[in-house]
Amino acid sequence: MRNYHRLFATCLIFSFLVSSMVLLPKHVMASEMWQQTYGGTNDERAYSVIQTSDGGYALLGARYYIDLLTDDFYLIKTDEQGNLELEQTYGGADREVGSSLVQTSDGGYALAGSTTSFGAGNIDFWLVKTDLEGNMVWNQTYGGTETDDVVSMVQTSDGGYALLGRTNSFGAGIWDFWLVKTDPDGNMLWNQTYGGTEWDIPYSLIQTSDGGYTLAGYTESFGEGGKDYWLIMVDTEGNMVWNQTYGGTEADEVTAMVKTSDGGYALVGSSTSIAISGVWLVKTDADGNTVWSKRLIPAGSQLSDVTSVVETSDGGYALSGNAPYHSIWVIKTDANGDILFYESYEAETGWHMSSDCMIQASNGDYVLAGHISPVEGGIAPDVLLIKTDNEIPKIWNVTRTPSSPIENSTYTNLIQAKVYDASGLEEVVLSYMVDSGSWNNQTMTNTEGKVYSVEIEAYPKDTNVFWTIIAENNIGKSFRIDNEFYMVIPEFLSWIILPLFSIATIVIVIYRDRLRREVC
Repeated sequence: MRNYHRLFATCLIFSFLVSSMVLLPKHVMASEMWQQTYGGTNDERAYSVIQTSDGGYALLGARYYIDLLTDDFYLIKTDEQGNLELEQTYGGADREVGSSLVQTSDGGYALAGSTTSFGAGNIDFWLVKTDLEGNMVWNQTYGGTETDDVVSMVQTSDGGYALLGRTNSFGAGIWDFWLVKTDPDGNMLWNQTYGGTEWDIPYSLIQTSDGGYTLAGYTESFGEGGKDYWLIMVDTEGNMVWNQTYGGTEADEVTAMVKTSDGGYALVGSSTSIAISGVWLVKTDADGNTVWSKRLIPAGSQLSDVTSVVETSDGGYALSGNAPYHSIWVIKTDANGDILFYESYEAETGWHMSSDCMIQASNGDYVLAGHISPVEGGIAPDVLLIKTDNEIPKIWNVTRTPSSPIENSTYTNLIQAKVYDASGLEEVVLSYMVDSGSWNNQTMTNTEGKVYSVEIEAYPKDTNVFWTIIAENNIGKSFRIDNEFYMVIPEFLSWIILPLFSIATIVIVIYRDRLRREVC
């Protein structure tokens, strides 16, 4: 086993060195309209965001007091440009973390999360009602003697609230789904648990048009094995109507759900049953039967987790999450789950940013909330709010054929990129410069679907070719990808490097399969 690890590591390092010689990393200019940060000297993070009735935004999360080792709910209200209008904290002597909020019919807010300062047990559900200015009107706790923490909350059609979380105070197993229904003053009307003898962890809650509820998360008690997506439909009293599992024998974990315009559901999370790792989007009908499912891994992307999904105004879906190396990503699909574009939002060098939630604003733009902090520490994280501009064209999946240019070869370089724009594209242009010469512009042609292509001539060894792709749409907005460049491989090295690169790739695949068999 140890020899396999050594061989794998050697091949991986070699593959990285070879790929670095062929194509150096690119920098993507994402369609960010603005970003704002909020906080002070403590650790502040956001876990939920909504658009408010005045067009602004409200965020809920936690403020961690570093000196006191305690947390409070942290509420932020902004205008439509992200300018701070109010901030409030709520808590006791111990730890309170806010996870979900809604704007209530009276203009105030309902905040849900977990508390260790109040209640009956170790950690309890905590529901806080505020007025328009964020002043607390009342609060209620719900829980047993162990751990009960909220993940999602909705205001119900009768003016009350429904809170979903996990519990090991009640239920049948190690962790169970726990659904609590209250009246408009937060008094508990009923509660129900759902689960088996293992870990059953919820993530998302929706009230349906008939007054019932749909719950989503993952289960280790039911399904094919390992962890499976779990979707539950209950009636107005919390009695289970039906449930469905989705997945294979590995780990399939739902992290977000949305009810779709056709009455069904879209579930998103991570899966190792369908691939080594990947984002998995499952579309169901109104009864939870699978309509289709898609593995979403855009070319050139690195996705470490998925946190949100929304149904977009065109009937498709937008997903967001986080990637290695401190960036946030957004994927837009059509109604069949096929990718229309992929974007990465990157922090400045030395900074890390993370998104925990995303919504689509009333004008179609996406709003993402999370936190930003320095990679090396020393400064506490602040809340981060990003607003995108969906009228800007999107460029992704840029490729060059052949991928490994060799000197003195008789070919041209075919440059291709996928370009998406809802308004209609005016033109897509490749600008390139050889070494320190002048810039050359060539219009890219729409060859198929959303793929635009152009050919440029080959260049001799030790040549750097810098290039930029710019897309402009019919309403005058543009987008670009910068700093794509490569060095041509000397011909004599190609006879050594390219075969070894292929061998290294094969060894990595063999090792991966061998390792999976040994682990299983």
